[in-house]
Amino acid sequence: MKRRALILLTAAVFGVAACSEDAPQTVTSGGAFPTESAPPSLLPVVVDSNVVENTETLAPDTLFGGDPCMALTAAEIAAVSFGGSGTGRLTDTQQPSDDVCSYVVSVGSKQVFVLVRARLAADFDQPAATDETVEALSGLGNAARGVAHADTYEVFVQVDNGYFSVTAPLKATARALAKAAVQRAMTG
Repeated sequence: MKRRALILLTAAVFGVAACSEDAPQTVTSGGAFPTESAPPSLLPVVVDSNVVENTETLAPDTLFGGDPCMALTAAEIAAVSFGGSGTGRLTDTQQPSDDVCSYVVSVGSKQVFVLVRARLAADFDQPAATDETVEALSGLGNAARGVAHADTYEVFVQVDNGYFSVTAPLKATARALAKAAVQRAMTG
């Protein structure tokens, strides 16, 4: 009975010592490990060794200086008509990718979008699936084409340093904004 009580007392002492934060944990190999002061994070630690700094300088003739959101100004957008709703007011620009800028325009009580997108020569050569919807336009850049989509109109423009398109709700609006963007295509 004494032996059993001694074993239980020894087990209790070791159990209390093992539960104490200050006591080092013992291992049967003879070494002791300090306990951690804070629990480890449950979030994974991400080590990104592939981070590359972009140190390249854009060529001086890069379309819109490399930023399609520089193609149009708030004043240029406010100067064009959006049909029966009148003129609009630029409320935001969003750049979902390096070659596209979405201009968010408030026209009356509704919100419309104007897109400026850098294009390739192939986009300019064949801007739509059918030739019936494509028309040649004059007075814009080196050459221009217009495409009527279901609820928008897109103007494709060729300039000295590349190609771009402007999409707006109406043909007259898209054409006027494309004309404004041509002036900025080279200077950025």
